[in-house]
Amino acid sequence: MSRKRILIWIRPYGGRRPAPSDTPFGRAALCLKEEGIDILLASSPQSWMRVVDGAWRNCDPQKVDAVYDRFSSRSMPEHYSGLEQQVGDTPRGNPPELIRICTDKIATQRLLEHLPFPPIETAPSLFEEQHSKWGSAFLKPRFGGLGRGIRKVEPGDPLPAWGKSAIRGGSEPTFLQKAIEPPGGFGSLCVRWLTQREASGRWKLLPPVARVSKHAVANVHQGAEALPADDVLSSGALSTAKELVLECAQSLENQISGVAVELGVDLLFDSQEQPWILEINSRPSGRLSALTVRDPRHYGPIAHEAVLRPLRTLASL
Repeated sequence: MSRKRILIWIRPYGGRRPAPSDTPFGRAALCLKEEGIDILLASSPQSWMRVVDGAWRNCDPQKVDAVYDRFSSRSMPEHYSGLEQQVGDTPRGNPPELIRICTDKIATQRLLEHLPFPPIETAPSLFEEQHSKWGSAFLKPRFGGLGRGIRKVEPGDPLPAWGKSAIRGGSEPTFLQKAIEPPGGFGSLCVRWLTQREASGRWKLLPPVARVSKHAVANVHQGAEALPADDVLSSGALSTAKELVLECAQSLENQISGVAVELGVDLLFDSQEQPWILEINSRPSGRLSALTVRDPRHYGPIAHEAVLRPLRTLASL
């Protein structure tokens, strides 16, 4: 059986790259090599690497069987465009169409309008009117990320049509989203539920991670604490949310021509513990690494398999 080559697109690494055994993708490369799958990394069309004798070594670009896209296309568009041209129509996970949908929060919600999302207002001329009706809302960047540029607004607060982007120094259109009041005792509560495609084609849901904070925005990059979701929510609430995550994945899959390999669905829970979809991430981090720090014996193997699974799935195409 011929060996498969999977290329991972990643952001440039400042300084000397750690040994493969010290990073998740490096450990995945060492593990999958034994399974007949060669892992390569690329952060630009000129910067390719592979594991040789237990270390990362520069290598020439070469034909690969699939691409695993973990590169921020918005923060470094020229690098990203060059990588796209280099691989042509090579299968990609996640495919470009899905990444475009998930990057645009308004487009995502409109496409999945049959699912429960918090109501939004996209016309700046109607921001004040809707805010008055809702009483409490969030002003958010349309394409943002990492919690940047999101703020809870109260009556009388300014509601600009443009705001800070997730890209440092940038700006982008804003939209208004009705606030969902969390269960009692939380300033904010958001659950990231990572779901991944197995080589068999089935979706596998990994342990959901709750992000809790005393502040209005529950984002790990903004200081929220990551906890096992079943520590803070009832089994009934999580069972309902699980079905919602699976329906979300299936609905998105029906809208694209390529193969989705993973999704990170962010969920809010209201005061009655009913789930609402906040957003969907096409280059997700499951936050399992934070739980691994708390309980490495339990979550360490789960986090390792979460790195391997999309690569195995792409190799099986």
